Amino acid sequence: MFEQWEKFLGERKFMAGDEIFYPDFLVFEALDHYRLYHESILDDYPSLKAYFNRMKNLPELQEYLGSSTRKAWPIFKPTAKFGGSGDPPKHL
Repeated sequence: MFEQWEKFLGERKFMAGDEIFYPDFLVFEALDHYRLYHESILDDYPSLKAYFNRMKNLPELQEYLGSSTRKAWPIFKPTAKFGGSGDPPKHL
């Protein structure tokens, strides 16, 4: 999947080009969740990693990520085998 996203993104700033669209936030959230499984999961995908960091550093998103409104953990319902309960990964 990451190979396809890397290829699709190419040199674009955002998924649909130079302008940010709603789906960019969905992709960002998915990538953020994948990073919970393995912190360096994007290291082999330079365009995708740069995209993730570009999204993460948007001032408005930075404000949200640092706010009490954001719930970083759990990410799934309590019955989920991963992300539903217990302690978050150490790198979170």
